[in-house]
Amino acid sequence: MDTDCFSLYVGIDWGDAQHQVCMLSDPNHPKELQVKHGGRALADLAMALAHDVWGQNHRVAVAIEVDSGPVVESLLLQGFAVYSINPRQLDRLRDRYFPSGAKDDRRDALVLAQSLRTDRQLFKRVEADDPDTITLRHVTRARDELQRSLQRTTNRLRNHLAQYFPALLQLSPDASDPLVWALIERAPDPEVAAKLSIVAIAKIVKDLRIRRVSPQQIRDVLREPPVQLLPGARQALAQRALTLIPQIRLFHEQFVEHTRAMERQIADRCQPVQEPVSEPAGEPALEAPAPDQSSKPSDAPTSPAPRLSDAAILRSMVGIGAYVLAVLLTEATRAIARRDLAALRAQTGIAPVTRQSGHSLHVSMRRACSWRLQKAAYCWGMAAIQNDPLSKAHYQRLRASGHTHARALRGVVDRLLDVLITMLRDGTLYDPERRRELQNAA
Repeated sequence: MDTDCFSLYVGIDWGDAQHQVCMLSDPNHPKELQVKHGGRALADLAMALAHDVWGQNHRVAVAIEVDSGPVVESLLLQGFAVYSINPRQLDRLRDRYFPSGAKDDRRDALVLAQSLRTDRQLFKRVEADDPDTITLRHVTRARDELQRSLQRTTNRLRNHLAQYFPALLQLSPDASDPLVWALIERAPDPEVAAKLSIVAIAKIVKDLRIRRVSPQQIRDVLREPPVQLLPGARQALAQRALTLIPQIRLFHEQFVEHTRAMERQIADRCQPVQEPVSEPAGEPALEAPAPDQSSKPSDAPTSPAPRLSDAAILRSMVGIGAYVLAVLLTEATRAIARRDLAALRAQTGIAPVTRQSGHSLHVSMRRACSWRLQKAAYCWGMAAIQNDPLSKAHYQRLRASGHTHARALRGVVDRLLDVLITMLRDGTLYDPERRRELQNAA
């Protein structure tokens, strides 16, 4: 397929209810239409695009501001070439066509189509991922959403407890402990909680399998004098805290379920990959000779040994757990497949942004990056400096030279990314001894 010979350029300014489309086969005569968001409307759009190129869908290039979603996926399934661009870049390109700063959906669609025709190097080609990667991506993102919902609800519970039952926060300062949830369900009011027997508390501790605190210590906490509030305020706050417990339990159960599903998929992807055996072309197939017990065993070609998968190589890296691995595999799929260190540094926010003009030089943190990859890089760096002596020593050197914690952590991850790309190119697992020898030699 010749990707350099497009006969139709399309710009789509997508929206929730409808999408503005600009079709540009002739630069001087753009064709505009509005498409509602729906299965039939998107199918009609695909038919209209295919009609203009006589069914040669590979000759259609579509520009859009997102790299995923129903519009992008429906176009990819029809064989169209889809390109995405950062909204900030589109804002700069709009000023080139409309210096007045005027903006509407029609202009954005026209700018997308015209810019794709003249400046295709600014766009990123969108490619369809395999089903396993898509499933893992949705599971990981759903897990992140559940984690944020759980955190918001527990913060609300902590706020209520701080107002009428602060003694209970001694058991869990952030109210994220199942012990606190069980005590609130049993006795949401401080006066009722103070009357709980040691036997009832011991049963709760036994059911939750808690050993860090004894029933007697819990009883002493519950019997501390409560905060004096106006009549009716304590009962109302206790009822509000009690209504949050079912929500917290539901979010917690779904979060654990999605975490286990993510770990199962990660375990499957870490299995060795068996390379297919390729037979020489052009040679006729020979009939298998009759077995002869007296003949010596022939040196028949054997199937190649299974190679390590990218997931297995990433999992062996120091500091990479199931969550960080899932984010790297699903959010940086193309950069890992191409072993592109520069793209991986930019997408994770590790590569700094340099602004230089004359004698002025300013280096700042990169903000235009994937926040999921940025979070994963932070978790990776924190785990590395806690479990890897080399990463910890590098972090301490950066801190001693005057860098902040965040800057030093990015420096640690930057070095780990370099090691990771080398491992992927060589197809080897992480070896701390080899890395230590290479660093000492350097």
